[in-house]
Amino acid sequence: MKLKKILKNIEYNGNPDERNILNITHDSRKVKQGTLFIAISGEKNDGHDFIFEAIDKGAVAVIANGRAPVTDKVPIIQVKNPRKIMSKLSANFFDNPSKKLKIIGITGTNGKTTTTQIIDHILKFNKISSSSLGTLGFNTPSGIISTGFTTPESIDLHQILKTIKDGGINFVPMEISSHAIELNRVDDIDVNIAIYTNIGLDHLDFHKTQENYFKSKLKLFQNLSKNSISILNHDDDYCSRIIESIDCKYYTYGLNSNSDLSMLSFHSDFNSSEAIVKYKNKKYTIKTNLIGK
Repeated sequence: MKLKKILKNIEYNGNPDERNILNITHDSRKVKQGTLFIAISGEKNDGHDFIFEAIDKGAVAVIANGRAPVTDKVPIIQVKNPRKIMSKLSANFFDNPSKKLKIIGITGTNGKTTTTQIIDHILKFNKISSSSLGTLGFNTPSGIISTGFTTPESIDLHQILKTIKDGGINFVPMEISSHAIELNRVDDIDVNIAIYTNIGLDHLDFHKTQENYFKSKLKLFQNLSKNSISILNHDDDYCSRIIESIDCKYYTYGLNSNSDLSMLSFHSDFNSSEAIVKYKNKKYTIKTNLIGK
């Protein structure tokens, strides 16, 4: 893809040309001939310190934040926030694969992996093509491939989604962590259905306060289009704040009898759980080998 095309709808300073970009990465170790290198600041290292190394390895253009060295070897494109821009660059480079898929994003402190796997199973059981993505990895026909993250970095994420689409899959239930939301990894993912499980006291080393933690989760729902759907845990204290902040259709679930999907009775033993639930004034009996409310 041409450099100018990758920069479509992105604010920048610099002089990009029509040179061909074969690969994009923020990791200087993965640079090869024809790469667009994105210099981002990490927890331990700053990509701006590796720009010349990337150029020597074959980078033909660089995205930086103003700290880049002056060189006429390759175009240096300056942006305000390379990490945030990396998401849009990835979407452009891989031709916006999430727009061609049905993305079901699951966020919350607990239950993301379980919910993702159950939805993936339900879809496949009903002969609907699905590929899950999350803590366990990227679900492929040949098995699960680890990505190293609950939600991969934006470049890897868009590449995985393109692979899923090219493989003929239509639905992607995926875990979306608060880290991924805060670090702009999912900024340009078109989420069709967003599911909220709960908020606990985890990850406060990163978010500092529970309020910050919640606001990270909230961004996912605030960024949904009007055509998207939210599915929210009505028993969670933050549910009402999400409802106040969204502009799309939503459904609630929970033990709360006022939920759209509510539980009327429940019994569990060492082998299974059984419940009677109500949805749209109809009652359903559910029995599952999963244990717990």
